[in-house]
Amino acid sequence: MNCVAASSFQTRDSFARQRCLPSSSRCRALPFFNQIGPPDGVSPGGFDEFALFNNFLTAGTPGQAAFFYLLFGFTNSNQLFLTNPNTGVADYLTNSAKYRYNSLQVELRRRFAKGLYFQANYTFQKTLTNAGGITQARFKPFLDINQPELEYARADYDQTHVFNLNGIYELPFGKGKRWMNSGEWNNRLFGGWQLTSIIRASSGAPISIVDPRGTLNRNGRSTRNTANSNLSTDQIKDLIGVYRTPCGVFYINPVAVNINLADCLGSGTANPAYFTQAASGGVGNLPRLHQRPALLQLGCFHHQEHT
Repeated sequence: MNCVAASSFQTRDSFARQRCLPSSSRCRALPFFNQIGPPDGVSPGGFDEFALFNNFLTAGTPGQAAFFYLLFGFTNSNQLFLTNPNTGVADYLTNSAKYRYNSLQVELRRRFAKGLYFQANYTFQKTLTNAGGITQARFKPFLDINQPELEYARADYDQTHVFNLNGIYELPFGKGKRWMNSGEWNNRLFGGWQLTSIIRASSGAPISIVDPRGTLNRNGRSTRNTANSNLSTDQIKDLIGVYRTPCGVFYINPVAVNINLADCLGSGTANPAYFTQAASGGVGNLPRLHQRPALLQLGCFHHQEHT
C-alpha cells in the first residue's frame, strides 16, 4: 500500500485527506488516523504529523509508529492502540517460561595410577526454551503476545556437541622412577615433573539473522525478530563458517553481507539475494538460531615438585 499525505497537520481530520499514488491500483486511504489529534499542548499548525507517519510507512514499521503516537501523547492514541487505555507499557510477570533439555552424556575416567590420570566426557544435547535467560532482566517479553510460540527455539547458549578432556602425566624421571633415578642432581633436574592438559572442543553457540525493526511490535521488543529468506536451512548452514579474509574474520560468507573483498568496501548489511527485511505488520520467516562454527580450546601446563 502506497499512500502520501496531502498537506501538513491542520485539523484532526487531516489524515482523512490522503490521496493514493496514481500508479498504485491497490492503494486505499487510511481514515482510521482521522481519529488521532496532535499531542497535548501542540498547536495544530506546529506539528508535521504527515511527514512523521510517512516515514514509518515507508520504513514498514507500524509497530514503532503506534508506540510513537503513545509515547508523545497524541490525542485518542491510548483508546485506539491500548486494550487498557489507562496504561502505557504494562509488564505482567509470571513464572511461565519453559525449558526442555535432552542429552546423551558419556564419561571415561582413569584414577591416578602409574603416573597417569585422565577424565574425558562428551555431551550430545539440545536445549529449547521460550526465555533465553542470558541477561539479568527479570523477564523476557514476547515479540507478539498473540503468537507466544514464536519465542520457543534453541537457547542462545545451546551447544549440540561438547567434549572435555583433562589429564595429568608424571614424567618417568628422578627418584623412584624408571629412568635417571640415581644421584641428587639427576633428581633435582629431571625428577618431579608433571604435564597437565585441559582440552575443550564444542559446537559454537548459535547465532540469529535478525531484522530488529518495529514491523509488528515496537523497536524495543523486536530485537529478536528474524529476517526473511528463500534459502533452505542447509543453504544457510553453508553460509555460516569462519572466513578469514584480508578484510577481517567473518562468521558468515562476506558475500551475504555485501562486502567487496577486493577493497573491503561495502554496506555490511544483508545482501537481498540472501536475506530481506521482515514484512510490514509481520515477522520474519527464518528460525531464531543457527549453529555457529565449532570452537577448540587447549591448555597445556607443566610444573615440578620435589619432596
